[in-house]
Amino acid sequence: THSTLLPDNLSQTIYPNKV
Repeated sequence: THSTLLPDNLSQTIYPNKV
């Protein structure tokens, strides 16, 4: 759940497939 553009909490919200 780590995004290089977004915080971890938002990465789960916007990219739920990248858990």
